[in-house]
Amino acid sequence: MPNLSSLLQAFIVGIIYWIVLAVGLMIVLSALGVDITPLFALIGGASIIAAFAMQDTLSNLASGLLIMIYRPFDEGDYVDTGGVNGTVKSVNIVATTVVTPDNKVIVIPNKNVWGNIITNVTASDTRRVDLVFGISYDDSIPQAVKILEEAVQAHPLVLKEPEPTIRV
Repeated sequence: MPNLSSLLQAFIVGIIYWIVLAVGLMIVLSALGVDITPLFALIGGASIIAAFAMQDTLSNLASGLLIMIYRPFDEGDYVDTGGVNGTVKSVNIVATTVVTPDNKVIVIPNKNVWGNIITNVTASDTRRVDLVFGISYDDSIPQAVKILEEAVQAHPLVLKEPEPTIRV
């Protein structure tokens, strides 16, 4: 499973372990002559009750699995999701931890992450930056444009393609 995250791999291995253990127990009990039909009914009823009681948790779990499978972001990426902006510190099966620019640690349930628009700012190597500058009514607009063009052309991180645009 090289394409899956280590947390997802551990989760799948854990689920398989418990399924094999339960099936093995059922086989052993059946081989010993124990009628396991009531046990199936008990497990089925308990599963329905548990599913209703843990509806939000199961929603977070399913969303966590989808995040780990589709990988809209990785740890260390700067994201905006559900109104929270920051660097992803960790992703686990039920929650995503984000550190905001003012160093607040926010834990977001995965159903809130997956259920909202996810903007991964660091997914692309380049991005556009819009800046707004104000000048005095007494200043020359052509002179201000000339100064801005010179500053943009002199900056080493400004891309030549697409060409920078200065608008008044």
